[in-house]
Amino acid sequence: MQPSVSVIVPNYNHARFLKQRIDSILNQTYTDFELIILDDCSTDDSKTIIDLYAENEKVSHVVYNEKNSGSLFNQWQKGLALAQGEWIWIAESDDYSAPNFLETLMSKTFDGVSLVFCKSNIVDEDGVYVSDSSVWLSDLAGQMLENDFVAEGKTLFYEVHAYKNIVSNTSSAIFRKKIVDNVQFPYDYKICGDWLFFAQMTLAGNVVYVTEPLNYWRQHSNTTRNVGSLETERLRLRENMDIVRHFSSLAKKLSCRLDYSKYNWLIDGWLRQFTYKNLLKWEYVNPPMPYKLKLKFHCRLIQRFFVELCKSFKKRLFQ
Repeated sequence: MQPSVSVIVPNYNHARFLKQRIDSILNQTYTDFELIILDDCSTDDSKTIIDLYAENEKVSHVVYNEKNSGSLFNQWQKGLALAQGEWIWIAESDDYSAPNFLETLMSKTFDGVSLVFCKSNIVDEDGVYVSDSSVWLSDLAGQMLENDFVAEGKTLFYEVHAYKNIVSNTSSAIFRKKIVDNVQFPYDYKICGDWLFFAQMTLAGNVVYVTEPLNYWRQHSNTTRNVGSLETERLRLRENMDIVRHFSSLAKKLSCRLDYSKYNWLIDGWLRQFTYKNLLKWEYVNPPMPYKLKLKFHCRLIQRFFVELCKSFKKRLFQ
């Protein structure tokens, strides 16, 4: 008998968090699931931990890559190819969940629903509460995330998701597997492909949100969302801009237009790379943005430059 849910755990060098991740899945109150564990050629003790669970009756597949795939989304695709469930939960290996995560979300999977997700509690490396995921969308969604809701996916797309990923953490969501056969899979992305992926889940039907924080989203030095080198952040920005262009085409098909002022968070992210040294780098002062956003960035950069210059002058003057 096929399970109703396939849980995919793509792991790379998260040995420190892996036992808690897997235990939080095996301890779910909803038990009709299979567990697929994928390791992308980890160099830490991940294999030792995974081997402890290889014979568990819930574990249907354990796959160790001999060579790193180079992209988390390649691992997603591998897990989806193995999955037998009607619903998919991609449970990232450094996060963990409440015991009733699956039971609660699966209770919302009525006809016409393509995606169900819940609020996440953001925690640090040691599991200490930091904030919650509603902060991510507060500038766009307002009070919407304070209550459970069912939304028509297309409306949710052009009001919110076209500007920011409504699924701020992949581990917080389940989606219908049959939709995957008809989506543009983000093979070419290394960082931001989940934004494109969940856009297609959103557009495929109704979306259900559960305000109870049943997912624990771990923020630490190795998470892809954390700010990295200028090269990494330029790649992140380029991927985001590719997705914005794709969404612009989708919006036209839905007879609506994107509001580029709602992408100011991308400008803010690039401004965080501000250093005097970066001002001499063409890759910094010429970011891969559409003209409208690039013009805003340059105006903000000039303002930032003079603010920082004044701070530096005052600091030296009063030393």
